[in-house]
Amino acid sequence: MKKLILLMAITALCFVCNNVSAYTQEIDPVTPLPSGYIGYGEWNTDGDFENWTYNDHISNAVVTGGNFDALSVGNDAVMNLNASVLSDSRKGNVTKAGTIIEIRAKFIVGTANTRIDLFPTINGVFKVPPIQISSSIVADGAFHVYRVTLDGSDTEFLGVLNAIRLDPVSDVVATEAFQIDYLRIANMDLNPVSIDPMTSLMAPTTLGDWPTDGDFDGYNVVNITNETVSGGIFSGEPLNADPWFYKLTYDGLPEVDLDSNPYIEFRMKQAAALNSGIEVFFTLTNNPGGLSGDMRVAFDAGDLPQDGQFHVYRYRMSANAYWTGVLGGIRIDPYTVDTSERFEIDYIQVGNIPEPALLLGIILAGIAIFRKRF
Repeated sequence: MKKLILLMAITALCFVCNNVSAYTQEIDPVTPLPSGYIGYGEWNTDGDFENWTYNDHISNAVVTGGNFDALSVGNDAVMNLNASVLSDSRKGNVTKAGTIIEIRAKFIVGTANTRIDLFPTINGVFKVPPIQISSSIVADGAFHVYRVTLDGSDTEFLGVLNAIRLDPVSDVVATEAFQIDYLRIANMDLNPVSIDPMTSLMAPTTLGDWPTDGDFDGYNVVNITNETVSGGIFSGEPLNADPWFYKLTYDGLPEVDLDSNPYIEFRMKQAAALNSGIEVFFTLTNNPGGLSGDMRVAFDAGDLPQDGQFHVYRYRMSANAYWTGVLGGIRIDPYTVDTSERFEIDYIQVGNIPEPALLLGIILAGIAIFRKRF
């Protein structure tokens, strides 16, 4: 059968809290997926589900011949991938305007399936309604490529991709076989987390430091006890699994232009071997209801040293689409597990990092000075 090349160029509009999520859909696109894509599901090794799980509305699931083969046996077939717990290239990547999500799949001749849905978890928030990978399924029993391209007009689908829920068949399908060859995503930014970076922030703005004993520098604590400031260090002990400290503009927090300061950095010590992450929340001067929800980034426990020593933690906050405008508040959760172990923090800053060309110039200048002196 002649290959179907159907360019739908449909803008899918989904309304959530008066926001419009927009993307274009294509079937069997003429242009290939850009190089550098990340395979979130390739299933090239027989028997290897590549960390994907599925619910009981999927039966007879096998990985064979480079495909995920299964039978939908209910009206809510769901596949899941928790990328946040992985240690491979699928962890911590960032969707943005221009990100392409592509699935190659096959459905039976005359399929009752009408769509493929992908529910992403972005910046820790499960997104509903989903990205509709396709609102039209080719019913010829052959493999076809289904693609969406995010256009960035809605921030709901932009940010760190923590997890994927894939509904390969629509809710009207009762019992049908399906095969998925791959799920690939292109045009993503890489993991925004950096631990003990080699470079310093350029012209940083200090959001918190504690040079005076007993002076908390305007920071407030929640679910923290025995807090102290001594020797330039702010420390405290959690009361439960949700300890946090924060500072707002009316507490003296600088009103920083976030577009010019895409990175946050802080030097902190956790207790050893707790397997705990760190969370950072923020709010804007024109949106005082932040410090929760989408205005959040996370350092996953698996990314952290867990050695009980001070480390510098840096995050490219511009990976969160809400990091724009003027900073109105900052909040740090030093632990994400239930513990009473003490934490210590030295400073909090925001700023930028040198462009590669500028960084190379700095390194070469340093080498030249070194040679002149020695």
